Amino acid sequence: MKIIITSILFCFSTLFVIAQPICSSPMNLGNNYCGSACWVCDLDGFTATVGMNPMGSLPPGFCGSANYNSSWFRFRAQSTSLNILIQVADTSFAPLQAIGIYSATGICSGFDLVSACEQNIGPGQTRVLTANNLSVGGIYYLVALAEPTAISDFSVEVLSGNTVWPAPATPQITAQGPFCPVGAFPFSVTPVDNATYDWTVNGQHVATGANVNLMMPTSGSNVEVCVTASNACASGQAVCQNYPLIPIPPINLGTITICQGEVFDYGGLQFFTPGLYNVNTKAANGCQQPVVFFLQVLPSPSIFLVAQICEGESFQIGTNEYSQTGIYTEVLTTFLGCDSTVTVNLTVLPNTQSIVYDTICPGGVYHFGGNTYTQAGQYDFQYTSVNGCDSTVQLNLAISPLLAPMVYISGDTSFCLGDVVSLEVNGAGDILWSTGDTATVIVINPVSDTLISVTALDSAGCIGTDSILVVAAPPVQAPMLTCQNATTNALEVFLELPTGYAIDSIHSSSPGQLNGDIYQAAGLPPGDTLTLEVRALSPEGCLAIATVSCATLDCPVGTVAIDAPAQLQCTDGGSPLTLTYSFSGAGAPAPVWTGQGIVDPQVGTFDPLLAGIGQHLVELTLEEAGCSYSAQTIITVDSGEFPASIVPEALSLCYGDDVDVCLPYGYAYQWTGPNGFVSASSCLTQLDLDGEAGGEYRVVATSPHGCVLENTISLDLAPEVQVSNFPENQTVCPNQIVGFSPAIENAIYYKWHPSAGLSCPTCLTTLASVRRTTTYTLVALDANGCVYYFPVTLTIDAGFCGGILVSSGLAQYDSPIEQQIEPQQPAVTVEVALYPNPVYAGQVVNIYLQASTSPYVIHLRDVHSRIYRTMEQMAPKSDYYPFAMPVNSPAGYTYVQVLNQETGVMGIPVMVVDR
Repeated sequence: MKIIITSILFCFSTLFVIAQPICSSPMNLGNNYCGSACWVCDLDGFTATVGMNPMGSLPPGFCGSANYNSSWFRFRAQSTSLNILIQVADTSFAPLQAIGIYSATGICSGFDLVSACEQNIGPGQTRVLTANNLSVGGIYYLVALAEPTAISDFSVEVLSGNTVWPAPATPQITAQGPFCPVGAFPFSVTPVDNATYDWTVNGQHVATGANVNLMMPTSGSNVEVCVTASNACASGQAVCQNYPLIPIPPINLGTITICQGEVFDYGGLQFFTPGLYNVNTKAANGCQQPVVFFLQVLPSPSIFLVAQICEGESFQIGTNEYSQTGIYTEVLTTFLGCDSTVTVNLTVLPNTQSIVYDTICPGGVYHFGGNTYTQAGQYDFQYTSVNGCDSTVQLNLAISPLLAPMVYISGDTSFCLGDVVSLEVNGAGDILWSTGDTATVIVINPVSDTLISVTALDSAGCIGTDSILVVAAPPVQAPMLTCQNATTNALEVFLELPTGYAIDSIHSSSPGQLNGDIYQAAGLPPGDTLTLEVRALSPEGCLAIATVSCATLDCPVGTVAIDAPAQLQCTDGGSPLTLTYSFSGAGAPAPVWTGQGIVDPQVGTFDPLLAGIGQHLVELTLEEAGCSYSAQTIITVDSGEFPASIVPEALSLCYGDDVDVCLPYGYAYQWTGPNGFVSASSCLTQLDLDGEAGGEYRVVATSPHGCVLENTISLDLAPEVQVSNFPENQTVCPNQIVGFSPAIENAIYYKWHPSAGLSCPTCLTTLASVRRTTTYTLVALDANGCVYYFPVTLTIDAGFCGGILVSSGLAQYDSPIEQQIEPQQPAVTVEVALYPNPVYAGQVVNIYLQASTSPYVIHLRDVHSRIYRTMEQMAPKSDYYPFAMPVNSPAGYTYVQVLNQETGVMGIPVMVVDR
């Protein structure tokens, strides 16, 4: 069975097992350290992506290089043996560099490889990992490695064995009773298998954890409490326990008496309505406590009064008196001892005083307060108002003057027939015109002489009048307009006005101007109609309007023909020529030439070079007095040279390039070139160029009209780059130093790629020291910028060496170095790793050390085995540890010797190079 589950999980913590998450997200990256590896619930169907982590750690003896990116995955074996199939996806960007299964005796320590360490599993390939002598329930690590700049996807299928993560063991519930409804009581379980715990009460989930407080239900005689243990991969069976629920006996408080508006508070509950109550409160242990009592509520009456007093009087409520308008509230005590609220809405009525002003006409009579008055003066009265308070009234009486002449009409006294007249009255009082209008301004439309009058009435009843005569003006006479002197593009109109009239405005359908009594318009199209309107004013100011329509003459009949030139050939294609034409008709219209190649529109000069290759439409237009006549012709131009963009002058090429330069179709071609090259094709074709193909190529082209064109193309080939004494592919040991010293010719630049592991990447003579199989390529450029590649591969084979000290290619430095101390136990086989190599003097170097309780002694020895630097390093865990190469380290071959009481003696050759 294979189930694909991709995941993406970043395990940054280095805590122990329980702190790590489950590998269950869409693109699993694992993590680059053992302590932060995520958990795999089941390896069968598991998939992961390797190569996107930062550089991490590797277990000792791992077959991959620490320069790559590692991914750790943690799982639990459920069988003593395990067969799994590793398959790299065929869509991976890079192979899986290495993979293996490890056990650990401690917390991420004491690693032991329990399967083969498989290397270089390419996209679409598979490998089988077999692990035996496994501990059922034991924790193991699947460690995978890929290049840091690439991505490798792989999946796992369990062929035999079991890696399914088991469910936790069944826990036991511990609780303290007795239990009562609604109470909260502590429950706990004894932890099993680092599980999490989910609690339910009567089937409802209520809490999570090993120690919880659970609330009991509000009713029922017993309660069921269950707990389920689970881990991130599986859940165990629920454990349930039934407990009895025993209610607490009720408390009787008897009769409780309060006044209306008060509240009885008991146990956080508030009561204010009379009646018998049976309530539940919480006891000290949280259980329901029944309480019984009778609540008696005595009345607290509220009284609202509305009262009025006159200004200067007061109103008493209890012991307080009030003399201002407002709402006043007093709280009094009833005979039962409860509060009684009295509210009074008090209004203070004013003692009023008013003044009356009035006017009568001279000789008039005024009646007020039962009295009659005919004289101006001030009269006072005092009496009681309707609200019963005092009221004083003062009368001020005046005599109005005569209104006549109190009004005056203004406006026009004459009008033109059909016009309106606006009249306005100046004065005071109510207005009434003889037209029936009552506004101050009126508008009338008289048809003859009309008398208008107006009457005004003031507030005292006094009257004023006025009148005006509106006279009609004589009828108007229209101006006389006459068309004259029309041509194809101009005309005139004669204006004759009645005696005493003046022009008010002129409106024309085409632009023109008035000269004396003649209106002149020019620039009109032949046969066009001009519409003219003249407005004039009579001596009385009345408007008279006259219109006329006049037309220009049509164009005379005429034809034009272009004298077309003969088709141009290449021999005269570069000389401009003057085009001619003939015209039949009246007049001498002016010519205008247009079209591609016309350089003088009036003369008709045509330039074939300006027009270019092909057929060109040329048009002639004759114009005179608004009349135009036109004709067209086609002029064909042949070419005299190739466009520069089609025929390049020179091409800079590389050895082995192809040339394919094609010229326009429709010509006959003849090519000649170096070494007897001849071709009649329209294309210059040369494949896989070598040194003899360079030089000048000449082409002669003949157009369909007989034009002969020539051109030359230069094919420039730089001398070919040649390399001699180039190293051959070879098999070497890890960190073995190999020398390259080729010779190169005709190169303007060269460099080795990659540069890692080389003493001088830009030198022909350089030293290489690699820790994994590497292909070095010498990249060279010639004078034309052409690139040449010369590769050599150094294949790493650790078994090829036969021991820890490997051949450097420099035989005088290969003698073993004596051992300085004897280990307390036989030395174990440990893979030695150090990077970078080669290094610079003063550069920080990282060396891999296995975890040890004893210190490591590190000697740096020169080419004569003399120790020139000694240092100590503690390694509490297996990892890379840094140390600095001394700034005075001699250039050349250096040996790093590592001694330890537990792991024995190790040696690493390293090349120190100059900066």
